[in-house]
Amino acid sequence: ASGSGAWGDGGGNGGDGGGAGAGNGVRQSLALSALAASPTAADSAADARLKASEVRGLLHEVLLLLGIFTLGCPKNSEMLRWRWGSHPTMLHRLCRLPFNYFCEPKLRVVLLPTLLCGCFEDATNLRILSSELSLLHLSRFLSEQMRATAEAAPTSAALPMPDPSELPVVSMDYALSSRIPPALWPAALAFFSQEPEHAEHSRDSTPQQQRARATGAS
Repeated sequence: ASGSGAWGDGGGNGGDGGGAGAGNGVRQSLALSALAASPTAADSAADARLKASEVRGLLHEVLLLLGIFTLGCPKNSEMLRWRWGSHPTMLHRLCRLPFNYFCEPKLRVVLLPTLLCGCFEDATNLRILSSELSLLHLSRFLSEQMRATAEAAPTSAALPMPDPSELPVVSMDYALSSRIPPALWPAALAFFSQEPEHAEHSRDSTPQQQRARATGAS
């Protein structure tokens, strides 16, 4: 009986040891699975880059929309200078985008046409813009675009493209000609080449009327 009891105790202990070993194995498997599923530093960096790329893409689409929304519509361009509390206006925000948007060619062509659209023939917006950014920067950009367009094939504007889902899909083009028709470029260059205080007087004038006023003043 004593031996049997010993064997019974030993069997029980053996059973407990087997259960503990099985439990440890399950816990190890779960730990390994969790470790495999958890993102590594490389994965986190890749996710961060992807999110940054998505945010930048969204910003560029908003800039494109703002340019199309404001060109030739005084009520829409006025919205760029609306202020809510102590927050800066949209125009101020645009002028304070990272410096890359004012020096890198691929980013300049995204931002600067929108600034041109939002301030063209709007003397108030032009004054705000001139307090944040040299107008010479914009007039030079326009001159560069005019020269480049004269030497290259014309760029088509954004056009609807066929889609199997029958939803309207638009090919977005950030070129200046997609936001400001080339026919308006000479007038835009003249507008942004003048002093802001003179913009109000010349906004509704034709080149002939401007020359007539200049002749009369002399």
